[in-house]
Amino acid sequence: RMRIDSSGRMGIGTASPGCAAKGVHIKTSSAGTFPSLQADADDLVIEGSTPGITLLGAANGGGMLAFGDPDDADAGRIFYYHVNNSMAFHTAGATAMSIDATGNVGLGDTDPSEAKLSIDNVASGDAGLKIKQAQAQNGLLIDQNGNSHAIYIDSAASTGDGIRVEASSLTTSSAAHFYSGGANTSTRNLVHIHNDHASATGTTALYVKQDSTGLAADFNGGGGIRSASGIKFGTDTAA
Repeated sequence: RMRIDSSGRMGIGTASPGCAAKGVHIKTSSAGTFPSLQADADDLVIEGSTPGITLLGAANGGGMLAFGDPDDADAGRIFYYHVNNSMAFHTAGATAMSIDATGNVGLGDTDPSEAKLSIDNVASGDAGLKIKQAQAQNGLLIDQNGNSHAIYIDSAASTGDGIRVEASSLTTSSAAHFYSGGANTSTRNLVHIHNDHASATGTTALYVKQDSTGLAADFNGGGGIRSASGIKFGTDTAA
């Protein structure tokens, strides 16, 4: 039932422990052909059809797996809190990721109760979220079935763009495309631009700059253009 060979390998349930020297190999059943183990992960081997490890803690406690070195005994940690059924992942001694009881995930946010994924405390110079897509598919797909905003941006920036789209390699299609195929006849806008402050008189609601000889704007529809204050062209100051 237990065997220690001449290299100090301990086998429990196996007479031929496959762990590292002075390691432990626990076998509850055969998993099949024994592979060559990763050299940095062969000190403890648990073999079975569905092997597992249980950390059984008190209802008011938790369970922790620590990763240490001579300078810090728990520089990295995985901790499960039974009190609120949450899990925390620590790196460099600080919480890097949190998962609450509802499955909400926080990156840099220890209380991700407001979103399924919450990202906070982004380091200076880093982007909050980066998606690099090399396939001919959507880089980001939002399937919004609820009656609310599919994308909501609350920007406190005073000089940066709220939304910026750069498509320097574009040859066909559009840099931004707004489409609605619904047959509903109720009044609605595909694009709604609203400057909600009467004192912001220097604000241009829509600015179009065309550096080539192509059209600056092309309106293709039977509804025409409506303006409550008239339309100004070129340097004209009168409507």
